[in-house]
Amino acid sequence: MKKKRISDFRFKGDLQKLESYVDENDRPQEAWVSLKSLFYAELGVAASEHFYGVQEKSDIVRKISIVYDPILLLDRTNFHVELDGVSYNIQRIYTDIANERMELSLTYAK
Repeated sequence: MKKKRISDFRFKGDLQKLESYVDENDRPQEAWVSLKSLFYAELGVAASEHFYGVQEKSDIVRKISIVYDPILLLDRTNFHVELDGVSYNIQRIYTDIANERMELSLTYAK
């Protein structure tokens, strides 16, 4: 088993969570709040990702690898990732618990 080096995750992004609050006019609001920084490695998007994306009506535009984080397994719809100033929704999560990593398939946030 090849051990993952820290330097394999050389890019830095931001994990954000959708938070609800009440503004000064007593209206409910929602905003994306930064939860923590992510270090990630860029992965290529496979042709099968595009094929499955067409079936699900989602276009996978990016795929990244991160250190295993069980908080993302709770409800991925409440989280999104910001990389290089662009926000992405998490479409699919692949876990590799033995190697303590996750692969996230990302679509553009609307």
